Amino acid sequence: MSKPSVPVFPFFPKPFPDVVSQIFKMPLQRLLTPTNFQKNSLAWVFCIPLTAILVLISHGVVSAEVANTVGETVPVTMSKLQGSINTLWMILATLLVAIAYGGFAFLNAGFSRYKNVVNALAINLLTFIITTFIFWSFGFALLFGTQGNEFVGSGDWFLGAKTAEIYGLKPFPDGLPLSIFFLFETALAGITAMIVAGAITERVKFRDFLIFTVFLIGIAYSLVGHWVWGGGWLSKMGFQDFAGSTVIHSVGGWAAFSGLAILGPRMGKYETKKTNKLAGHSMSWAFLGCLMIWLGWFGVTAGSVFALNSEVPSILLVVNLAAIAGGFVAMITSWLQTKKSDLSLIIRGVLAALVAISGSCNAVSTVSALWIGAIAGFLAVIFIGWFDRVRLDDPVGVLSVHLIGGLWGTIATGIFDNKSGLITGEFLLLLNQLIGIAAVGVFMIIFSFVIWTLIKGIFGLRVGLEGELHGLDISEHGITAYNGFVMESAGGLTPIYADDSEDLSISSETPLSEEQSNSANEIQEADITEGATIKTKLENENDEIS
Repeated sequence: MSKPSVPVFPFFPKPFPDVVSQIFKMPLQRLLTPTNFQKNSLAWVFCIPLTAILVLISHGVVSAEVANTVGETVPVTMSKLQGSINTLWMILATLLVAIAYGGFAFLNAGFSRYKNVVNALAINLLTFIITTFIFWSFGFALLFGTQGNEFVGSGDWFLGAKTAEIYGLKPFPDGLPLSIFFLFETALAGITAMIVAGAITERVKFRDFLIFTVFLIGIAYSLVGHWVWGGGWLSKMGFQDFAGSTVIHSVGGWAAFSGLAILGPRMGKYETKKTNKLAGHSMSWAFLGCLMIWLGWFGVTAGSVFALNSEVPSILLVVNLAAIAGGFVAMITSWLQTKKSDLSLIIRGVLAALVAISGSCNAVSTVSALWIGAIAGFLAVIFIGWFDRVRLDDPVGVLSVHLIGGLWGTIATGIFDNKSGLITGEFLLLLNQLIGIAAVGVFMIIFSFVIWTLIKGIFGLRVGLEGELHGLDISEHGITAYNGFVMESAGGLTPIYADDSEDLSISSETPLSEEQSNSANEIQEADITEGATIKTKLENENDEIS
């Protein structure tokens, strides 16, 4: 028997094999050739989703053919087609949220010093792992469970429900599979813990933060989420939060506020009358993180529709307009304050705008979105300085971005909502929003203070003085993020060698510009202050012991 002239794809029913084989024969041969793979790697970006779509189509055809062979009829209705399209959209939205996860990792690591980069990345990774397990086992049931009351959900533990129908969604194939609904909600929950991680970075014990994450996601986030999204008392009162200005960002912001109050600032930050600038190690990472979060936020907001309908394009436009307004106003505010356009403040302005628009992106006009984003960007810059003055050491700017941005976004919903906002002459929605802010704020402050205090009393919460001086990468993980680069260290700029044979030190004869010299002096002064502070405290502790 002669071999077929084209390869056969067994997962495609007739008449697909010959057609698909002809389409993919030459591209696949070229792509899989080692010499051409790197040149053509970009083509995989297009081949993979196209192949996935064809597989989905073929699966439907095969199912219909098999059903027909046993005498069943599976009509292809518009409802089932829309359900499949919605499912595909929610898969994409979930993947977009995953991109935002990477963005938070880059953002937090970029605003951390080089000696704490591994710790920032590890916390973000483990946060998602723990969130997924906690949410699967009981968090999802507490949030969406239908057997509870207005304050807490119950039932269907360990994702025991058969379909998403009991949560108000149509069952698949007319609606969404339960698994996709769960994965999307899990991705949103994890963002809350990542928010807290950015605020308390560079000083909290790795283990202790993971313990706090269990309580934050398993109890606090799930309870507040039930009040708003699970048919709880705030929802019945008329409180609105479409994509998490309160449930995600205010919850995370209040938890971060409590953690900062209990942990205290990083060593060397406020040891003198002036505030020492402990700058992050990579603005490039922070910039990349901002762009990834911006992209991922299209999934967070538009995915909250749970369908691919006419609302989605409108939400995408509104979210983008708010973000550009926030970044632009943050730039102007920064320039008015310092005569310089600080990129770190522009990044925070964009992120604060994304946070603020989340609560009402389905219910405001484009003009309102610009106002919401612009005010969020302004507030972010103002409150970064204010929190620094009251000595709340927040390296990433979580409080000004997520707490203040979330509070403003919740209020903005009551002002700019197209149907019942203050701009329409209605006051009730704004009143409901203020009640929700107060309720969530009081609950989160009390809950977070109790949990942080218990963890501190039992485990210690904060790393030791030597661990903080040498960095959490070494003290908590035993590895470093960089090797072979010139880095800042206690006492100034010191070369770090890739191996014994490679000297990467900077020549002492290399001239520095005035700006470079001032920057190096600031780094050296901050590190010397930090090192001296820790040394003094260690000596005092030794004296007390002796």
